[in-house]
Amino acid sequence: LDLRCNHKIESAGLDNLRKEYDAVITAPGLTQSSIPETWPETPRVKGALELLAAISRDEPILGQDFVIIGGGNAALDTARSLKRLGKTVQIIYRRTIDEMPAYPDEIIEAQSEGLLLREETVIEEIIDSGRGLSLNLHRSRKNGDRIETGDFIESITTDFLIAATGQESSGDFLNCDPELLKAGDFAHGAASVAEALASGRKAAATALRKLGRLPEDSTTDQETQNLPPITFAALHLNYYSKKPALKIPQLDEKTRADNFSEIHLGLSPEQLEIEAERCFHCGSCTTCGICWFFCPDVAIAINRESDNAESQILFDYDHCKGCGQCAEVCPRGVIEMEEDL
Repeated sequence: LDLRCNHKIESAGLDNLRKEYDAVITAPGLTQSSIPETWPETPRVKGALELLAAISRDEPILGQDFVIIGGGNAALDTARSLKRLGKTVQIIYRRTIDEMPAYPDEIIEAQSEGLLLREETVIEEIIDSGRGLSLNLHRSRKNGDRIETGDFIESITTDFLIAATGQESSGDFLNCDPELLKAGDFAHGAASVAEALASGRKAAATALRKLGRLPEDSTTDQETQNLPPITFAALHLNYYSKKPALKIPQLDEKTRADNFSEIHLGLSPEQLEIEAERCFHCGSCTTCGICWFFCPDVAIAINRESDNAESQILFDYDHCKGCGQCAEVCPRGVIEMEEDL
């Protein structure tokens, strides 16, 4: 693996990569903040991602008062980082705290650190005086799915206004080449880490097929299948024993208030094994035998000699009547019924 850091890829460099390699996968992510078009163009308006990058590089952060707009993880990460630098910070969000898309644990931790979260509030006007920004705050009002501007609340001043309202790609030129393989958030939009990993595996499988390392019709390899994720509703929890999650110890609020030490202290190897045992193995056969037990037509057999769990379950389609009992009782959503055309 040749890992090259601090290399910015631009259009000319991409052409060289295309000439040097038979397949190129692009996964630059969404690294640029999306700033609302109605906001003024001023150095006092910044993007959350760009500010977080500056903080991670230990660059000096000018100003004392910061207002952050948004309710996602980027908004909370930016606010908590600024607070650790001794800045005065508040988050303004147009919906309720319960509707914030940020992880619930992040919200609880931010509130425990004394971060000010102003819910159901919108900025109606931004005035740049040259010495700071004046923000006219209004109560937000729901009209169906839309958020409208309600009654005036107050005017506040701040040194900087930070946008944490969305992300976009900074590499538009990458979209111009149809031969490029795309993966991660760059290909599908902002999503979870698990979805980004799955996207990378699919892109790798496509590249291997292109190079002749995988047959074009290879569908048996689970990593190359374009299968939908198993939803929680597809699981049958009656077959699982309840086991609560272990609580991960944290640094107390006072200790972590002015530094960037890891606040989650982690679990011991023994505790990690206990947590791993809570995995449902969604969509993966573990040869539990429940389908075999409930099959009324004795159309399912178990081959214990196979090393692959999923190939240990054998279906006798000559005797299967398609009752669907196996799919109904499968604890992990592995078995699906399809019409035989």
